[in-house]
Amino acid sequence: MHEWTWDLRENDLPCIENSTNFYGYAGNSVTSGNYTTTITAGDFSESVSIDLIADPRVTATVDEMEAWTQSRTELTSLYSRIITTLGQARKASSQLSALMIDYPQVPELQKPAQSAIEKFLQWDHKIIQPLHETGEDEDAWPVMLLSQVKALLDAVGDSGAPVSAGALERIGDLQREWQMLRVELDEITNGEISTVNAWAKANNVGHVVSP
Repeated sequence: MHEWTWDLRENDLPCIENSTNFYGYAGNSVTSGNYTTTITAGDFSESVSIDLIADPRVTATVDEMEAWTQSRTELTSLYSRIITTLGQARKASSQLSALMIDYPQVPELQKPAQSAIEKFLQWDHKIIQPLHETGEDEDAWPVMLLSQVKALLDAVGDSGAPVSAGALERIGDLQREWQMLRVELDEITNGEISTVNAWAKANNVGHVVSP
């Protein structure tokens, strides 16, 4: 009566609007092993065991397969952290804009809020490239951090085990770049956002949620 299919992938990557990702959000393909699927309807529940057998053409060792899985998991986690934080930063910027509209004659609010919004936008455009409207636009304008992470995730996933030394080195590069951008965001939070929230607290106004 019913049929369920599994594309042999993990959960999809998170997404937000205007993230300039033109290559999909499909999760990583899973490796061979035993899996369990459970179907529940009301009080009824039934589980079925599934054995995924490795492609006999794959010559990678167990250690190489584990390292491949680890690399994809690391990149997936990095992608998720970046895009989630980007959404939070945009929310904070929207809250600042709303406060500025509600309290236009308050210079102690207006000045730090405007500064934070400008810095958030500059930071945002280090994460995504706003000039990219299609995938082909990557040939015309620089690819920013989020798309670089996605491109490497796809490359590592498509190439299979073992992971190349260049890919491993690039993962480290992207991790360090994200850490530097995270520091920039924290500086906005500890600077302008703290100033705005101190004013908001003193005036019993809703504060800005820090990213």
